[in-house]
Amino acid sequence: MEAKLRDHIRNNLDDLICNVKYDKFLNGCLRTPHLLTNEMRFNLENIQEKLSPEDLELERHKRLWKKLTQRGPDAYQQIRTVLSQLGFDKALQILDVKNPEYVSISSNKRNGRTAERPPVREPLANIDENQVDGDGNCHSQSTDEVTLEEFKKWEQIADKKKYEVILSKELHVDNKVGSYSMKSRYNRGVVFIVNIIDFPNKKLHRDGAIEDSVSLLHLFRELGFKLYSYKNLTRTNFFTLLAEILNSENAQRAECFVLVLMSHGNMVGEFTDYVQFHDGAEVKVQNIIDCFENNRCRSLLNKPKILIFPFCRGEISERGHIRPVQTDGIGSFTSPLKSDMMICYASLPGFTAHRDLDDGAWYIQTFCELMAKHAHDTDFDSILKLIHREAGEKRSHYGDMQTGNYCNFGFNKQLYFNPGIWEESNNNDIN
Repeated sequence: MEAKLRDHIRNNLDDLICNVKYDKFLNGCLRTPHLLTNEMRFNLENIQEKLSPEDLELERHKRLWKKLTQRGPDAYQQIRTVLSQLGFDKALQILDVKNPEYVSISSNKRNGRTAERPPVREPLANIDENQVDGDGNCHSQSTDEVTLEEFKKWEQIADKKKYEVILSKELHVDNKVGSYSMKSRYNRGVVFIVNIIDFPNKKLHRDGAIEDSVSLLHLFRELGFKLYSYKNLTRTNFFTLLAEILNSENAQRAECFVLVLMSHGNMVGEFTDYVQFHDGAEVKVQNIIDCFENNRCRSLLNKPKILIFPFCRGEISERGHIRPVQTDGIGSFTSPLKSDMMICYASLPGFTAHRDLDDGAWYIQTFCELMAKHAHDTDFDSILKLIHREAGEKRSHYGDMQTGNYCNFGFNKQLYFNPGIWEESNNNDIN
């Protein structure tokens, strides 16, 4: 880095710290090739002296900026790119050496402390790669046990807001593309709802998250699904319960399976999604998806499987453009390793997802509202398009937005939920 650029950072250090959130900026630098390594992060965060939490973050922030000024000739532009991606526009202006307001600005200390920064709506956990094994699983130390049981406690949420599901007047099918069977009265489907609200780091508490469980429970109850709903599961609890559900009689008879996993998420590198559990353990999302492969999950072979991951997939705030706010291998039969799966995300890779602190997550609430409104006569693929369009029109107080997306893994038939109607002559329809 040129000396004049290094001096420009040092002369404006206090203002840069005031306008950049440490955790988000750190992770952005770690994702940028050749800018910062995990070993460097460990060294700059390894502070032996006893400091208050506020002074500790300030010291780490100063160390981070100092380390960045010692990086290669491309570091200054890389830093500006990271700030731009994360939406730290004020800091980006400070690093514009052509901006006369900041060319010769002096340090502006406020009694040795940084000014208060706007709160982050969806804080993210840092991933300690030293605790992640070769398969991408972070080992959990929890030994708590959770029993598997269907959700029956309706009196606990009777007065909560809900979306009334419109019932079907006929069984819908698509004779051209084909349709998944959704006509059972008692075995329409199974939904596994997991809501991680609390974490070892108290700052990561997800305010408003319980509203999402309430809305989802009402929705899938009206759709005729068997309900399994849990909050604050550890990594071990989650995989144990998932295995029990997938091997249960309910799943074997079910016509459809839905998993909704709500928590904090992040993306490491360019394409690796992680999700955090109640004990702080972080797991590759791909490891969860793999549990539904046909050779591992034979009970759901040829049945629609919907996996919904409405958490952040990175720390980039999406601003958009400015506009006015208005082989299974059984005998000789084979099948693809992954099929009949729809993976639904609330945001694009690398970007944040948003949650209202009172009403719940944008994506989940929009999902429940539009499913309730359209599932009686519209196929799921079309409903997803409506969900992503409406959620994409929302804006936060700071102008942030989000763009949902979904991945189709051999989900090659139409799925109609047909709420409130069934075919009486279903031989497998046993209560």
